[in-house]
Amino acid sequence: MRVISGERKGTRLKAVPGDQTRPTTDKVKESLFNVIGPYFNGGRALDLFAGSGGLGIESLSRGCEEAVFVDQHHKAVQTIQDNLRTTHYTDQARVLKKDVAVALAELASEEPFK
Repeated sequence: MRVISGERKGTRLKAVPGDQTRPTTDKVKESLFNVIGPYFNGGRALDLFAGSGGLGIESLSRGCEEAVFVDQHHKAVQTIQDNLRTTHYTDQARVLKKDVAVALAELASEEPFK
């Protein structure tokens, strides 16, 4: 896994150890961001069931100002934090170790994600 485009293009990302998480492949990530990429101009990203954090990190690399990562599994949270350190995005990220429904309820009162 790697960052496909943007300021951290080519940076390798760790995958979550074990077989509980299936990372988004580079090919799928590239297709997704080819569709939504032209709409990136600052803003906030929300990476639910974040796993390794690849999608949120890709968003940061392409110009999002902040990303919130949500996953309830300890190994995933550790991997996200490692990948954020590798890409130097720790100051632009918030990692929540919570159930997605709980996190969404808490995030509802904040600035919208766009």
